[in-house]
Amino acid sequence: MHLDFWNNPIVVSAFRVRYRRGGFTNTLAPYLVVLAAIGAGLEYYQDKMQVPWARIYYPILMGLQFLGLGVMASTATAASLRSEVVNRTLDFQRIAALSPRQILLGKLLGEPAVAYLMAMASFPLAVWCFLAGGVELEVMLLMYVNLATTLLLCGAAGLIGRIELPVGQATGVMISIWALGTPIPLFVGIARRNPWLIEIPLFGIDIPYLLLLPPVQLLLAYVCFRIMERQLITPLNPMISKPLAYVILAAVDLVSAALLFNLTHVGGGDTDLVTLVGRRGVVFCLVHLFASLALAFGMTAWRETLYSWVWRFRRRRPLLADLWLGDRSENVLSLATFAIMGLVNLAVFVVLPAVWQGRNGPWPGPSSIFDPQSSDVWLALPTLIAAATTTAVLILAFGTIHQWLLLIAGRVGSTITFVLAAMVTFIPLAGGFRPQTEWTMSFSPALHYAHWLGLNSPRDPQPAFSYLVLVVLFLVVFILFWYLLRSRMRKLEAWVDFKLRMMDALPPVAPIHT
Repeated sequence: MHLDFWNNPIVVSAFRVRYRRGGFTNTLAPYLVVLAAIGAGLEYYQDKMQVPWARIYYPILMGLQFLGLGVMASTATAASLRSEVVNRTLDFQRIAALSPRQILLGKLLGEPAVAYLMAMASFPLAVWCFLAGGVELEVMLLMYVNLATTLLLCGAAGLIGRIELPVGQATGVMISIWALGTPIPLFVGIARRNPWLIEIPLFGIDIPYLLLLPPVQLLLAYVCFRIMERQLITPLNPMISKPLAYVILAAVDLVSAALLFNLTHVGGGDTDLVTLVGRRGVVFCLVHLFASLALAFGMTAWRETLYSWVWRFRRRRPLLADLWLGDRSENVLSLATFAIMGLVNLAVFVVLPAVWQGRNGPWPGPSSIFDPQSSDVWLALPTLIAAATTTAVLILAFGTIHQWLLLIAGRVGSTITFVLAAMVTFIPLAGGFRPQTEWTMSFSPALHYAHWLGLNSPRDPQPAFSYLVLVVLFLVVFILFWYLLRSRMRKLEAWVDFKLRMMDALPPVAPIHT
């Protein structure tokens, strides 16, 4: 990809169309006049205010831009891509001498061009606030950095959608709404007259939110951009590649463990270190479970994708490597990777930092870390093992069910998987309405997680049996659906091999010599 994005034909075309219609002049001028009029009005009524007018005007100025320009950037890219799909003109761009990355980059930078220019045009008004004492210089500059990354994230989220009819952009809308809400803590800090007070504790290090938000938004914008790039290459590609899913899951585990490290109260009851470590581990496992299932939804191959793998891409590289890293292969090995990552990251990101925290000293050596007498943190191991084992088995079970349903029912299998997971979680809880059937609640994973977190009051029912019963039950479900999946895949592979041999496209099987 060339770095001179300003020479991208789609960017140039977008600027020319808006210049021809007078979009820049007719939009920027009234926008600046309205913003300046708001500031002038506040300055005029300064004598009726208890604080300097600039301290009120600056949050209004930036708030209007974060909200209004963010919505503008998201809707501009979404409407452009949607119209291309509906009018079937996207195919003409795909056969042009532009890569999918260049096409999407043109959409991201060209369509919301007015929003980007409006943000740049308001900079003199922010300088006006700085000169009037309404904001510090470094805060003003960093707020514009945050504004730029927020607009990029909103624009990238607007790109997410199906490139085939019927058009759907629900995922992009949800990410855009979340992106618009991320700058809210910045305005809370401005209201307190010190945005540096809003900090995120990561493993004992307080990082200002003003500095942390831009890189996070850029990473999320890259993920959104990469999702649509893969879809533009071919709609048969899953939304997320398996290597990217591993990286995202590792990042989620690291961030969740870092946030939990400084948490001094999780759930109810006592707050001693052993109880806290156990509850931190359970919360970590819950986050890992939901993140793994969400990534499984994004990386699992559809029925048509599995068919294309069996026909074209099978045997191009070693089977294990293809199952672990391939885009179109089944997901069972990736689910096992998710489960193993949860166990390893729990030990590295939760247990070992808790051992260091319990010793209240420098990082201990390997011999002292694994000495059972060195810290009371090891007393939380039974809870951690129970939560980690249950989480791993649930990932394998629901992920395999999802893959089998996609192979059998097509894309509607995603909805069936979601409904099935909700039923498995909440239907057993309905047994708690009658004392005679309270034991059925123990078949719900939610009851066991609540028990480990200590959220149950003395009057609430406790699990009627050990978590091992639940683990064995879901392990049997995993083995059953894995067998059904492999059985159907083996039949499909045998049928395809037979067809290829009939067409002389596959070498015949060598005879077996006795």
